[in-house]
Amino acid sequence: MTASIDAKAAAPKSTGSNSKPGDDSKWKSRLYTWLGRHTRYPSAARLRRAKGTANVVFTVAASGQVTSVRLARSSGDADLDRAALKTLQGATVPAPPVEK
Repeated sequence: MTASIDAKAAAPKSTGSNSKPGDDSKWKSRLYTWLGRHTRYPSAARLRRAKGTANVVFTVAASGQVTSVRLARSSGDADLDRAALKTLQGATVPAPPVEK
């Protein structure tokens, strides 16, 4: 199972931010690492040898709490879609950098 993500950080803007260029790419790297560690391939899908890419869109608060998640495009397999959503629903991911 693979996942394509479109993460939207809902971090508050700050005038005195320590945010540096490249912080966004570092955050995305940490986010992808987190996703890789927490994504589970459903056993029913494994038995059927189901493959697909579920595209999800989610919003992350400044604390790292996922505040919303939705399926943007189905993988073509309901078990894979549910697993992709379940990975993020109610999750706390690495906190995004504070925007300037």
